[in-house]
Amino acid sequence: MKHRCPHCQQATISTSQKVGSMWLRPALCSGCRKQSYLPLKQATLAFFVWVILSWLFIGVALAFQHALFLAGTVPAGLLAVDYFVLRQPLRQWIER
Repeated sequence: MKHRCPHCQQATISTSQKVGSMWLRPALCSGCRKQSYLPLKQATLAFFVWVILSWLFIGVALAFQHALFLAGTVPAGLLAVDYFVLRQPLRQWIER
């Protein structure tokens, strides 16, 4: 799956580039060769949602005394990354 570049509006940025595109390492568009990034706030939100959902699954596993509920932490992490990282638009990197 490719994601839209905020500069040229073409779907040229890979999922791995987008997930790793923070302010220290922006994603490079293969079309226009300009850089873009995902705000750190989005990754932080994904992390906190994953932690909260994981603790919810841990609580349910303890309440029902069944470790199978702990498997829910993996889809919870994927859901958080999908919603707070992959569905959010990239921002234009401005050279200073």
